[in-house]
Amino acid sequence: SVEMEMDVSFLHGDTVLVETAARHVLLLLTLGAISYWALALREAAHKGRALLPEQKWICAALAGLVFLQDPFSLPKMFYGGVYGALSMACYAAALGTFLAFWLCIIDGLRLSAAEGVGSARFLAPKIAFGVAFALT
Repeated sequence: SVEMEMDVSFLHGDTVLVETAARHVLLLLTLGAISYWALALREAAHKGRALLPEQKWICAALAGLVFLQDPFSLPKMFYGGVYGALSMACYAAALGTFLAFWLCIIDGLRLSAAEGVGSARFLAPKIAFGVAFALT
């Protein structure tokens, strides 16, 4: 016969409050960074400067940071259920986004812009691999 003992411990309320506050501060900082970056790219495009593909991909990485900060953490704490599933989906989407981002960056280093770094033919396999990774 095998006996197993399991201790269940819960976090103190203050710890959960600090974690939730920190998570939402980081979420707001990430949204601010996305806004600043998008405005900077828009201003550069209006001035006629060519945008590098890597500059556009950073927008995807910042979106991945939003998913990583778990925007559904408060409803998940109070209601559970579907919000827990949405929380897990956000985490998987963040990992898939980061994977696709780094695949684009690494593969883009060996190619020049003239070779179609920003084309759909270049991006499609990496995005598909990131989506497949997030779904598994």
